[in-house]
Amino acid sequence: MDLRIMSNQPEAPKLTALRARTDGQLVEFLNNQLDRGLRSDFAAAERIYGEVSRLMPVAYGASQAERRRLEAKLARLGESLQFVGTFVA
Repeated sequence: MDLRIMSNQPEAPKLTALRARTDGQLVEFLNNQLDRGLRSDFAAAERIYGEVSRLMPVAYGASQAERRRLEAKLARLGESLQFVGTFVA
């Protein structure tokens, strides 16, 4: 949704606030999932890695610092999966 188009409508401030809140909740969810993935068994970690990889592009409200932190955790999880995968295969 393009909020610039809606800026003339009275609901725009409410929608902007709602978007900010849901963006923050998404960042928190991704962070929690990555933490969980780093502590999980291989199958759960793989599922979490795929889920977070799909959701990262829509985390529009993440600051650059938050995005870098999430990307670093995602990379760490991916490296862990590759390392464990060499023993599983």
